[in-house]
Amino acid sequence: MFRQPSYHEMMFVALGLTIITPVLGQIAVNISSCFSTGVAASGCSSFIDTFCGSGAVILPVSLSDSFSLCFNAPAGFKCDFTARNALGTATNPAAVNCEDTLSAIVEECPMGGEGSVQPGGSFTFALDPNEGSCGPDVVTEGS
Repeated sequence: MFRQPSYHEMMFVALGLTIITPVLGQIAVNISSCFSTGVAASGCSSFIDTFCGSGAVILPVSLSDSFSLCFNAPAGFKCDFTARNALGTATNPAAVNCEDTLSAIVEECPMGGEGSVQPGGSFTFALDPNEGSCGPDVVTEGS
């Protein structure tokens, strides 16, 4: 026969599930490499949301293909962003995975780098800030 669990036993189980479930469901950003030359990646952080949001409005990216955007930073350098489909079928990059990965790159790689979300992230994201400016079809902060 089963006995009815006490209120305290049920609360202990509920609290335990509340704490454990988010931890088990979390994804982690894997930085695969940091660049050693270029300019400070922190100057590109204001463009992350724009780049990642643009991934939803493009055609699906085929396996091994990529899409990229270049932004001119007000400090006189450029920010090259790339999303490459490394696994799976043609799809669009998930904005949250893009934002999480690129934000981690800014925090952990002073000169930019590349990484992906694990497990299950099919895209590798890169931020490569460099001297100079982008071509004529670019977005400049403030425009």
